[in-house]
Amino acid sequence: DLGRQASSQNGGLLRAHWQTVFDQFETFVSQTRPCNGGVAAIHVADPLRHIFVQGRDCKVWTGDKSAQSTFNELIYHPLKALLEGVNSSHAVTYANWFKDVVVTGGSKLCWLPPSGKMTGVIANTPNPWVAAAGVNHGIIEGVKDLAINPRLRDRDGLYKLQANAIYADRDYGNLSFAQQTLSRPNTMARELYVRRTLLWLQKNAVRIMKPFQFQPNTLFVRTKIRSALEPHYNTALNGGALEDFQISFDANTPNELQNGILKISFLIKFAGIIKCVRLDYHSVNSETPFNEVIL
Repeated sequence: DLGRQASSQNGGLLRAHWQTVFDQFETFVSQTRPCNGGVAAIHVADPLRHIFVQGRDCKVWTGDKSAQSTFNELIYHPLKALLEGVNSSHAVTYANWFKDVVVTGGSKLCWLPPSGKMTGVIANTPNPWVAAAGVNHGIIEGVKDLAINPRLRDRDGLYKLQANAIYADRDYGNLSFAQQTLSRPNTMARELYVRRTLLWLQKNAVRIMKPFQFQPNTLFVRTKIRSALEPHYNTALNGGALEDFQISFDANTPNELQNGILKISFLIKFAGIIKCVRLDYHSVNSETPFNEVIL
């Protein structure tokens, strides 16, 4: 009992330290947003090492079917306890640790947090609205071993925690399985590609608007503003990020115009992404015409 109590106290202390570091990064990201004159930023929050690897080289869960301890007991619940109470649309976490060389070109292997590799995967997507996951843009190169190799049902469990799973795919290698942020509301804004696209749109809109400051607020100038903004949003539309968008100046009142305020409202409809594919097969009698079959 004393041993379990000490372990619980140490776990709580580690959780508190992890939250302190997380909050520091959140403050940094919020202060460097484009609206504050900074650059778009995403915080890749590493999970605690001891959830996946303990000691020098002891994996917490190996997937051994004969083991009494389950994935839920060893990985899912500790990770759930770590992430409870976290709610951020500009932070992501990946549920794994990687074994790799400490120094490029060296031979010494060490367990490393996923942020080093995953920030590179995210940054190397061709556009911010491209999902940094799956076969096309989620393959993780140069990893010697994974702390866990979650099965499909385990990856589904991690998805519920908004912890993005990474597993060893037999055809493509180590693969990022999801790209959710740690935002709790179940909306499209939870997806990393939506968050990155919004940052990209905001950053460029601020840049486009700078030359229009202190110009007269007339219909002619507002038309020029619309013409300057529309190509920027059409880029996202033609690139597959959006299904549609609208730019409106209707929210301006005479009082706001008198005070030098110009309101521009954007209505954005994001394109969804394919998270899974379901194949339904139907067999019919040979004499049944296909044009009479409703799928």
